[in-house]
Amino acid sequence: MRHITLQQVARVLNRMDLIFDAHAAEKRMIGMFPREIGQELASHSNSPSMSALQKLSMQFAQFIDRVFGSASPHPQIRKTTSGLHGDGKIVSDNLAGDPILNQEWEKITTTITVPPQTPGFAALLEELNREPQEEGEATVPPDDRAVR
Repeated sequence: MRHITLQQVARVLNRMDLIFDAHAAEKRMIGMFPREIGQELASHSNSPSMSALQKLSMQFAQFIDRVFGSASPHPQIRKTTSGLHGDGKIVSDNLAGDPILNQEWEKITTTITVPPQTPGFAALLEELNREPQEEGEATVPPDDRAVR
C-alpha cells in the first residue's frame, strides 16, 4: 500500500458491520478515500501478472489481515468460520462485479485503532507491493459460483 494510510484503513473498518468481507471494505474505501484509491490503482497499472483492480484487491485484503487481523501482533479482527470449508472464504462480487471467493472477517474489538508499528512494518509493505508468483486472481470454480 503506497497511498493508503493505516489511519484511513482503521476509519474504514470502523464503518463496517460487525461481520464484513474484503470486497465490502474495498468499496467503503473507495467511497471514503477515492483519491487515494485512484492513486493506488494507478500505481498498479503496469503490473505484469494481473490487472490493477486484482492487484489492489489482493494487496488490500492481505494488508487488512496482516495489520489488523490474526497475522498481526495486535489482532482486532479475525477470519470467520463461514463458507463451505469453514475458513471464512465466502463468495462476493469483486470491484469488477465478478463473484469470487473472498475473505470474511469479524471485528473482535469495538473500535479499530491503528496498531503500534512493529520493526518489520516496512518489510511488510515491501512484501505486499511485490508481484505475486502466480498469475491472476483466484476465481470461484463454476460449480461454486453464486447464483445471481
